[in-house]
Amino acid sequence: PAIGAGSWRTRRFESAEFDEASRFASSIASDGDVLVQELRPEFESPGERAIVCVDGAPMHVAVKQPRYADDEEQVTLGSPPTEAEEALVDKVLGALPERTLYARVDVIPTDRGPMLSELEVIEPSLFFPLCQSSLDRFVRAVEQW
Repeated sequence: PAIGAGSWRTRRFESAEFDEASRFASSIASDGDVLVQELRPEFESPGERAIVCVDGAPMHVAVKQPRYADDEEQVTLGSPPTEAEEALVDKVLGALPERTLYARVDVIPTDRGPMLSELEVIEPSLFFPLCQSSLDRFVRAVEQW
């Protein structure tokens, strides 16, 4: 899979800027993979919901606002996952080839239910400063693993 991190080299383009976007993607492609994601209005409002999971169980939710290269990250503690979000988390984590100690399942709400926007299983930010109890659960899970 392609890998991106921390909004590094992330830019937003309007459809009228196709040529500029193509040049930008080509410059990145010279170094490796290019990730392209539709910017849906739900990313702006209410925001992307990062469901932090430890040992397969959702722990807390961080709500993220869009961030582009050199922007500051805007993250707040969100409400617990909905039943529909938990069902999506189970489906996504169940599709992995093996169990993971931690994962972050990022979703946006849509009129058809939650939509997966990203799955983070390699060094994701888990937003532990937002929820001390999740950090404690993570430490216990590490000890058990």
